[in-house]
Amino acid sequence: MVKLRRRKWFWIILILILGGLVFQKTWQWTYTVSPAFHLEGVNAFSGVAIVDGRVATYDGDILTFYTAKGREVGRVDRTGEGQEAFFGEKHAILFDRDLSKISVFDSWGKEVADYPIQGELFSALERDGELIFEVRQGDSEILYSTRPGGNLQIIFETRDYLLDYAQSKGGSWLAATLSNEAGGYKTSIYEDNETGQREDFPMEVAMELAFIGRDGYMATEKNLRKLGKENLRREIPLFTDMEVTSEGIHLLHSGLLTHYNKNLEETKEVVLSGNVTQLKEMNGTLFAYGQRDLVGNPYGPRTFTVHLKGRYPQWAMEDGILATVTENHLYVYTMKTSFSAPEVQDVAFEEENNEG
Repeated sequence: MVKLRRRKWFWIILILILGGLVFQKTWQWTYTVSPAFHLEGVNAFSGVAIVDGRVATYDGDILTFYTAKGREVGRVDRTGEGQEAFFGEKHAILFDRDLSKISVFDSWGKEVADYPIQGELFSALERDGELIFEVRQGDSEILYSTRPGGNLQIIFETRDYLLDYAQSKGGSWLAATLSNEAGGYKTSIYEDNETGQREDFPMEVAMELAFIGRDGYMATEKNLRKLGKENLRREIPLFTDMEVTSEGIHLLHSGLLTHYNKNLEETKEVVLSGNVTQLKEMNGTLFAYGQRDLVGNPYGPRTFTVHLKGRYPQWAMEDGILATVTENHLYVYTMKTSFSAPEVQDVAFEEENNEG
């Protein structure tokens, strides 16, 4: 009898766990957006970013990190040195042109690594703890990879113009270059530097590369393509932003949001209100945003819209934090998941309301 009871409870617990996993995967969360803190006199010429749960800003001289409640926890002073800033998932990067040196900082402002290089750092990004540096050296463009504190390793080098780079979680990668020859311009896609696999696309310019699982995709100004043996193609309009999730590819163009599945079949389309120009997935929820409007779950059925008081040219959204910058003002909001957030939220700081 005791064994039967234990077996019964085992199955009940197992069903609850599996049900919870299915619910978490399929449920569309809504978010409640609330003001967190506002700072005046914050310049962010290099943008604002969320770095490992901190709000990071750089004004061309000082790199500053804040908590979600507005407490300053890190400051890197490079006044007068003209360094350029880049932001990753968990680190911020400064590049010193005079010394040709890359410095990497954690979200407390502590320097964790530096890399002398030959050439100029053109871009930097961080994916799953790996840092990717795009360096222009003479007539070449070189992609280096490393983890903070590790050695730089060349993963790709070209004499053409490097357009984009994407890496899968399994370590596969794609690189797109642009060249101009007598027959006209063309995009070349390289896969795996060791085998040198290459595919050319005449009279197209790669705008985005991405992976869904092991499958590689490319969006140009004309077509959306699934790369590899299938080599699928779908004609698309010129888009303002693209976001790739486990559910497929989302393209935003002229206020129209379109979803394509892994086989490039158009499955959803919705017209968005407001002046939204960017897409972002956060914790499984898709957002469209821009200026003062934020639309969550845009395909429905649990669509919600957030209207901010001002108009913000710079946005950053990650880890349940929304940060915006305009006219030397930094506005930071918290975003908390909710079963039933209001469908329309008008959000403003008290000082904004006082300004009318």
